[in-house]
Amino acid sequence: MFRMMPAMRLSYGPQGTGLASNSFQVALHYARERRAKAALPRPPR
Repeated sequence: MFRMMPAMRLSYGPQGTGLASNSFQVALHYARERRAKAALPRPPR
């Protein structure tokens, strides 16, 4: 069991990286597709 634990701990790093990468991709996709309010007109000078 002692030999198994380091291997299990090492597997969590790539899993966390993959989860973070996937979350970023989903958020980026959402941000690019969402409709934003129109830009405000520039004030007169």
